[in-house]
Amino acid sequence: MESEHFSHKPDQLGRDYAFIVVAKAIEPNSVLEALNLSIQKWEYIVWMYTEGPGKDLPIAVIDGGSRTCALCKMYIDEGCSTCPVMRETRMNTCKGTPYRPYVTFLNDALYETGRGLDTDTCNLLISLAKDEVTFLKSLQAQYA
Repeated sequence: MESEHFSHKPDQLGRDYAFIVVAKAIEPNSVLEALNLSIQKWEYIVWMYTEGPGKDLPIAVIDGGSRTCALCKMYIDEGCSTCPVMRETRMNTCKGTPYRPYVTFLNDALYETGRGLDTDTCNLLISLAKDEVTFLKSLQAQYA
């Protein structure tokens, strides 16, 4: 999947099964553009697992957090108070969205439990990434 806005590279530890998403240039000019870019990022993550480097082997895709989130680019300096995600969930830092379990489960698999990555872990991560796409798309109509 070619993406105008996102790419990936090996994670900081150089593991051949862990990749970090890199934002090329995301400077949204509107809420709708920020939502669309955020959706593209999560669709890219799903692609990484299902058709990209993770197609035939378990991988970890580290989403890059606020550095790669177009919504964060627009709203993080104001404490997320007017971010569409916070308006929907009434919680900051994307709590109440599929993003939080994605990051928690990924961190547990990579760093905390030593359980590592297997097909079941990747399937859960794929499901959470798809849920994040669905959640973000559910916000689009409010800003179209």
